[in-house]
Amino acid sequence: MSTLLRALIVEDSVDDAELLARELRRSGYEVRYERVFDGESLDHALTQGTWDIVFSDHSMPHFGSGAALQMVRGRDPDVPFVIVSGTMGEDVAVDAMRAGANDYLVKGRLARLPAVVDRELRQTAARAARSSLDRAFAALRDVASAIGGLPEPTVVAELAARHAREFAAADGSAIYSWDAGSQLLRALSIEGVPEGQRAQVLQSGEGAAGSAFVRHELVVVEDYARWPNAATISRSFVKSAMAAPLLVGDRAIGAVVVISATPRSFSEEQRQLLSLLASEIAPTLEVGRLFDESQRQRIEAEALTEAARIVAAGALAHDGLASILAAAQRVVPTSAAGLFVPVTGGRMELVAAIGRFRGAHGRSFPTTSSIVGRALLSGAVQIRAEDEPPDETQIALGGPVALAVPIVRNEVTVGVIGLGVDHRRFVARDVDLLRRFASLVSMALENMRLQSESDAHARDLERLAHFDTLTELPNRALFHDLLRDELARASAAASRLAVLYVDIDHFKDLNNTVGPRLGDAMLRAMGPRLREAVGDAAVIARVSGDEFAVLGAVRDDGAAARLGRAAHDAFVQPLRVDDQVLQARVSVGFVTYPRDGDDAHTLLRRAEVAVQIAKRGDGWAAYAPEHDEYAPERLTLMSELRRAIEGDELVLHFQPIVELATRQMRGVEALVRWQHPERGMVPPMEFIPLAERAGLTKPLTVWVLREALRQLRLWRDEGLDLSVAVNLSMRTLHDPELPQLAHDLIERAGVPPALVGFEITETDIMADAEGAMRGLRALRELGVKISIDDFGTGYSSLAYLHRLAVDAVKIDRSFVSRITTDENSASIVRATADLGHALGLEVVAEGVEDERAWGRVRSLSCDFAQGYYIGRPMKGADMAVWIKVWRGVAAI
Repeated sequence: MSTLLRALIVEDSVDDAELLARELRRSGYEVRYERVFDGESLDHALTQGTWDIVFSDHSMPHFGSGAALQMVRGRDPDVPFVIVSGTMGEDVAVDAMRAGANDYLVKGRLARLPAVVDRELRQTAARAARSSLDRAFAALRDVASAIGGLPEPTVVAELAARHAREFAAADGSAIYSWDAGSQLLRALSIEGVPEGQRAQVLQSGEGAAGSAFVRHELVVVEDYARWPNAATISRSFVKSAMAAPLLVGDRAIGAVVVISATPRSFSEEQRQLLSLLASEIAPTLEVGRLFDESQRQRIEAEALTEAARIVAAGALAHDGLASILAAAQRVVPTSAAGLFVPVTGGRMELVAAIGRFRGAHGRSFPTTSSIVGRALLSGAVQIRAEDEPPDETQIALGGPVALAVPIVRNEVTVGVIGLGVDHRRFVARDVDLLRRFASLVSMALENMRLQSESDAHARDLERLAHFDTLTELPNRALFHDLLRDELARASAAASRLAVLYVDIDHFKDLNNTVGPRLGDAMLRAMGPRLREAVGDAAVIARVSGDEFAVLGAVRDDGAAARLGRAAHDAFVQPLRVDDQVLQARVSVGFVTYPRDGDDAHTLLRRAEVAVQIAKRGDGWAAYAPEHDEYAPERLTLMSELRRAIEGDELVLHFQPIVELATRQMRGVEALVRWQHPERGMVPPMEFIPLAERAGLTKPLTVWVLREALRQLRLWRDEGLDLSVAVNLSMRTLHDPELPQLAHDLIERAGVPPALVGFEITETDIMADAEGAMRGLRALRELGVKISIDDFGTGYSSLAYLHRLAVDAVKIDRSFVSRITTDENSASIVRATADLGHALGLEVVAEGVEDERAWGRVRSLSCDFAQGYYIGRPMKGADMAVWIKVWRGVAAI
């Protein structure tokens, strides 16, 4: 096999350069060369390439070997530099070699060429090896010097990991220490390994480090992918590894490992150096471990003492209980913790929380879901299995509970302490400590029960703060809180809500006419009349003098409209008040979640706008954005959106798309969100129309596409084979610069165009079908995928559909959401799937929200599915974890 030679030839003659290359090939080299002829081209070649040898003509019209030698040595002092010239005398050649040239040859007499090249390459390799060895011994001296100062074990580990990576020429390294309490190897330092691939803990025997720890000898793995003991989390990154045990006497206390992202071998020198490094640092780490164990026992005692002090002091509100959880968290580290107690109706309530569980404080959950419920019902400790599927409690808490320890009082389970997942395994010591904290919490709960019996008066005062005294309905403050809670539940369950504002027309005039007594009686009668119209499940509140609000769950926007109409028509018949008949005319405005907003403030404000629309119309009306475009908030948001795009306030979430037949991950749809620094999360349906109105569609699209491609690149680097789809508006599709812009961004990201998709709604396409066809063809030529979004809502003709340059259709969620209850919708979905397949298109069902819908769309011949049943939109960094969970579910 010929040897690859990367040669840089400084020569103004093409023929002379090719002659030199032919001579090298004749000598057995596989030559890849680049010819340069002046300083500018030489500088570019040195910057862009890596060269094994440089050949230079001595004299050229505008450049010479002296200038070339100076530039080359300025970049790489070690690369061989050989002068090849027909006009160079011996004296000049000697001077050139003194200046740093390695040799010279005469053009036309190249018999020495193979020997010169072979010699220079061997000498270069020898210099590199000596330099590498010198650096390795310097690193060992550096570590030995640090150990002499008895630093913290983590400082020694970080220094050793860095030097191990350097002298082994590896992509990453790690130092692990054995934790006898958890029976795990825990990482003290990890260098060079991507975040999602880092093995923070290893079982004994797992990975190269775990194997070296068990076997008490150096372990070298040159093909990690096929090695049976490979650590799962690192398998996609690590291709080869070498590990040495940390031995104190005949006892292993940890391991040091170096890893490479490409298959390779490790030299004998590198193996000896790693073993020597391990022997240097092992005693220091052992001293640090013994010190850490003493410190841990002291911290545990302090944490338990602090919890007991809180109970004794009677600080037993939420903050006190949360402080006890925080004390427990100091000795059993975890990302979140919560205290659950049983309530009526077979449910349990989260009464105290820290970490990410805080967002669900005060919520209740069925005891039949999650390991918390199992611990409450069984009175036994529960540990969550890694493949346990998501449940209602996990969704509401923002993550699963990994360990649940019951709180027992007089042989009765009165609560549960639940700890969240943080990529650690819980061991017997953790459980024993938490049982001691649970005993303290049981005393706290008993004290709280006794205290609550004396709080009836305080609860009465609380009722006055949240209920209207005249009508006994919830007031505006309570309605706002209830709406916020229901929005959280609706978001978790992917359901819809309707908010109604009911305004009594001309109530002030009526009140002046009939008097305050009858006016008050009329207000008291409003609640029961509304209740008859909207049903028992809805929340009815008095939010101001003559305004009422209704909150109810609805299946779709049509149901919200019917609810609004029912509230309006409820007052067609007069009210009978104190034997008098009073006619109450009302205007009803309504909004729906998530269409009109996803937070309480936005929905309430828009319901008020809808009331004003109703007053100008038929007495009941839905919110319409066009009637709200001049609101101060809208104008302010429009000006702030430009700054948001430039200032990185936008974030991308990604929703998974999976193949129905195999349950395998297909790709994701990129969904843009605006994290406003003051308003919080601004919903897309609010700021995307603003972008179109403010002329920001193009910069918004560029930002979304660039960020989606950046995340796709990161996923590919992590070994995730995904595609990503970005939504386009019709205005963006008509932009003649879009194809070139997309091409440049895709090329810059370094991802295959076939993994990039664009989605445009059927409604947008049919607004200008001919223009859409031109734009889609131009994009398709890039090699990207094109999908028609919300298919079934735009009334596209079969003629146009056949001519469109598209790869897939996505059936609108309005049809998919009803396929389990409405056969007409099911027929539409099947017909759409058959039509798509007849045209050679893939068919994606959007809005698959439960298991029944999943099974139905599969039976209706759809190819792919997307919806909350599969996965909610999530940040890019969370996708790898989700894929692992989904694969576990898919394998069941």
